[in-house]
Amino acid sequence: TRLWFARNELAQIPAEVAKMPALQYLNLDGNKLTVVPESLGDAAKLRYLRLNENQIADFPAALGKLKELRRFYAVRNKLTVVPAFLKECPLMEDVILDNNAITEVPDWMTKMPALKSVSLTGCKIAKLPADISGWRKLDSLSLAGCPIAAEEMQRIRKDLGDDVAVTF
Repeated sequence: TRLWFARNELAQIPAEVAKMPALQYLNLDGNKLTVVPESLGDAAKLRYLRLNENQIADFPAALGKLKELRRFYAVRNKLTVVPAFLKECPLMEDVILDNNAITEVPDWMTKMPALKSVSLTGCKIAKLPADISGWRKLDSLSLAGCPIAAEEMQRIRKDLGDDVAVTF
């Protein structure tokens, strides 16, 4: 049910990983991955996917088949956008994309039904979508180190209210 391949200098994800019917937790942190194979979308029971500190610039749409996925971590990669497959994951609770070159939060991300925690620390986001009311159910939002103007910070705090722990 759990595989840790962290810091093994892997350049690719072994094809056998997606064929493991009971796999729920996959940690591939600190490798040399540049591509995630579409076949990983076949790991139907996967709940936790960690791909921190790799060199991934994009994720295949096929990962949207991961309907059980709840936690997705892709810190310190080469992302410039929030991976679109996430909008197909209805149980997604935590999205951690710190220290990527992401410049924008897509509107759909503020409407993810189960989302509890979002961290975009160190990204290049200057503002959030106009309507962030869907994020009022978040427990935490981290935008620390993002180039957000004081007025935008005030708007975000006002729109989210006191129940969401927001870090700038």
